[in-house]
Amino acid sequence: NCFMNSTFYFNFMRQTTYATEKLIVREIKKLEKIDRPLFELVSANIYGRVNTKRPKLRPGLTRLGYEICGGKNWRKIIPICAAVEILNVSTYTINKIFDEKGGKWSKDRINNNIIAGIIQKEVASDLLNEAYNLINYEGFIKIKSLFDEINKITYFGQFKDLNFLRIKNKLPSFKKFIDDYKQRCYFFGGRYYENSLLIGGILAKGNKKQLSALQKFGELFGTSLQMVNDIGDFVPPDKKPYKEAFKYYQDQYGDLRLGKLTLPIYLMLQNASGIEKKFILKQVGKKQTSLKDGYKLTKILITTGAFKECKKLTKGYVNQTKRELKIFKKSIKKDLLSAMTSNVKSSVYWKILKKFNKIDGV
Repeated sequence: NCFMNSTFYFNFMRQTTYATEKLIVREIKKLEKIDRPLFELVSANIYGRVNTKRPKLRPGLTRLGYEICGGKNWRKIIPICAAVEILNVSTYTINKIFDEKGGKWSKDRINNNIIAGIIQKEVASDLLNEAYNLINYEGFIKIKSLFDEINKITYFGQFKDLNFLRIKNKLPSFKKFIDDYKQRCYFFGGRYYENSLLIGGILAKGNKKQLSALQKFGELFGTSLQMVNDIGDFVPPDKKPYKEAFKYYQDQYGDLRLGKLTLPIYLMLQNASGIEKKFILKQVGKKQTSLKDGYKLTKILITTGAFKECKKLTKGYVNQTKRELKIFKKSIKKDLLSAMTSNVKSSVYWKILKKFNKIDGV
């Protein structure tokens, strides 16, 4: 295995993101000529994400799926990378309603957000149609089916999240919880990353073995990354890892306030003392979390061993994920895909939380 220089990896991801977002901005600006207020509504979250200037994983996965299966000239699939990214923004737009980001929402705000999310999804679908000129009809139908499936499965995950994985008086058994939780993380992340890779692989006419490996890699990587994001909810806002962190869609301690039962929350409630458990449960339903309370919650995450257990589970996923790449010949593209798993194994969240227990006054 070649040593993957982190600068090379980030340059690759930035190059893909820059080309993808350039096209996204151009496409979304077409709405401005049709209806200015509508353009402002639909473009708000898209520009919000573009302005973070962070490399975006999903377009990178689609490109790598394409190139690792032998695809040449990745720039011709930029519209497909853009479709995958805009679809992602549409799910964030709708998700904001479910999570009531910024407090209780008015009916008009909810209605407008639904409209924005639906139009974003349609803009993404229009861009995906450009795949018709890149592959035969059978291949195009497969790609379209994978793309549509992302949306459907994401909302399967939302349904589970909103209705079943909730904080109640009695915790379910760990087996029952972890089965539901893994499925929810797969619906939110695993299937999206799996299908993003497969779309690229099919565009390059990848063989069955290659596509099967990409499918499993995406499933494991995306599922474990969703778990890491749930841990990231417990990083205090004043310890953010980089300037743009948390601004776009993350709402620190928001899962707990909304009464969601994620892995870190389950383990904290299971392992906490009586006093700590009361404190944790008192946060449910609050409009916001003070920095002092946030620090206390993060301390409980660490002292109860919840942090350690979460890290151990995701590490197991990473080891499985890398094994799926064995069927591919040694190449830079293979190393780039392998390097992506550092988003799970060496997440900046782990580093911040590991140091957190040593901070004075905590």
